[in-house]
Amino acid sequence: MGYYDRFMPTVAYDFYDLPHSGVTLRGPLPDFDKPFVAVWGSSEIFGKYVEQDVCHHMSQQMEHQVVNFGIMNAGVDVMAWRHLFGYWSRRAQMNIVQTLPARHRNNAYYKVHPIRNDRLISVSSDLKRMFPEVNFLEMYFVGHLWEALTKICTDRARLVSQIIEDEGQRHFAQLFQEAPPRTIALHIDGPSYHRSTCPLIEHLTYTPSREVLLKGQLGMVFHEFERAAACRSLSAVAHAELARYLVDTVAL
Repeated sequence: MGYYDRFMPTVAYDFYDLPHSGVTLRGPLPDFDKPFVAVWGSSEIFGKYVEQDVCHHMSQQMEHQVVNFGIMNAGVDVMAWRHLFGYWSRRAQMNIVQTLPARHRNNAYYKVHPIRNDRLISVSSDLKRMFPEVNFLEMYFVGHLWEALTKICTDRARLVSQIIEDEGQRHFAQLFQEAPPRTIALHIDGPSYHRSTCPLIEHLTYTPSREVLLKGQLGMVFHEFERAAACRSLSAVAHAELARYLVDTVAL
């Protein structure tokens, strides 16, 4: 394997540009003139390292197309980008929306990129005063920021986190209230999937079964240097199980 081959994507995601949005989604490109079910979410729904994602499996079991609106590291903010959710959710026959990480959104302490919600844009003066030990000029990602805050002082980090979580849950609930009638919230649970639940609204919960967890990364496609990230991702077997759960649970 050549040097550049190490960095080539190992899964053909068939990316396409969603019309009128500025957002790139995982394919295949749907026929939006025909009825479709939309599944919204973050990295778990997108299906990195997985050749057949949850939407592919659902499409095999249903009469409608199932469109993957999952965006890597997405928070609520990307769904509001150019009315992305407001416009496309109303065109869908049904929407299934994963509860999203509250930390990946604009809040009183920092701002994130409008599409890449894991990218840190700026930090507030309040956060700088709370953590004078941190060199925020070296922070480019939300995950790195939280690693630094927690390492400096767990109690202060927990205080900031709770404020952001509470605010994020209210924001997600508001987004959900404005959604079309046939919209269902989904929380993906598990040891490696740190996503916010939303107690303000009713939601389905999917927890990977013991059988799925025992199969580990079976069926996933990645280079060896990507193994750690793949281990934190929703596995190929879990995508198939999640699809069965949704098809069996939701009246589509």
